[in-house]
Amino acid sequence: MAEDLAEFLEETFTSLQGQKTSDQELRIYAVVDASRDPMMIPPTISALSNNYSCLYKGQALVEFGDDTAWVVEIRADEDVLDWLAEEGFGKRWVIFALSPLELNGFVRHLRKFTLIEDEGGSEHFFRFYDPQTIRQYLPVFTSEQLTVFFKGIDTLVLENTLNSEELCVFQAEDGKLLRNTIALPAFTKDASSPAQEAS
Repeated sequence: MAEDLAEFLEETFTSLQGQKTSDQELRIYAVVDASRDPMMIPPTISALSNNYSCLYKGQALVEFGDDTAWVVEIRADEDVLDWLAEEGFGKRWVIFALSPLELNGFVRHLRKFTLIEDEGGSEHFFRFYDPQTIRQYLPVFTSEQLTVFFKGIDTLVLENTLNSEELCVFQAEDGKLLRNTIALPAFTKDASSPAQEAS
C-alpha cells in the first residue's frame, strides 16, 4: 500500500506543478512534525536525505528540536516520500508544500510563523505543520494573513483529518482561500483510519 500511496502522491504533486501559472519551478517539501515520533523522525530524515533543515536553529534546536518540524525536500532520487507514506500517513505527521523557494528560503519563510500572538499580546507556538491545526486555522485567516502565509507557498497538500478517504489542497489567490479535495485511491481506504481530532 505504501508504494502505491507514494506513487499517487508523486502523481498528485506533478499534476499540481503542471497547473502553475508562473515560470518558476515548484519544489516539493514535506514539513514533518518530529513530536509525533521524536526517536524516529529526525534521525530517519537525516539518514534518507541530504536536503533537510529543522525549523529551529541554535540553542532552540538543541532544546526543542524533537518537538518541532523538520523540513525535507522531496526528491526522486531519495526515499523520503516512500517512508512517509509507509510510516506517517494518517497519523498527522506531515503536510506537503509546493514552493518556488529553495530549501533555506522556504525554511526562513516558515520560521516566521512558529510563534503567533493572541489578542492579549501573549505568544504561542503555532503548530501549522499539524494537518488538523492548519486545516482548522486557514479558513479563519484574514485576507492579509493568507497573503503573508502563502507568499512563499504555492500549494499545501495534507491528509484530511475528518475524512481519511481524501486529501485537502489549499491555495490562496488575491487574499482568498481556495480549498479543494482529492479522493484517495481505494487501496488506502482499508489501510488507514481517520486521525483522531482530539489527539
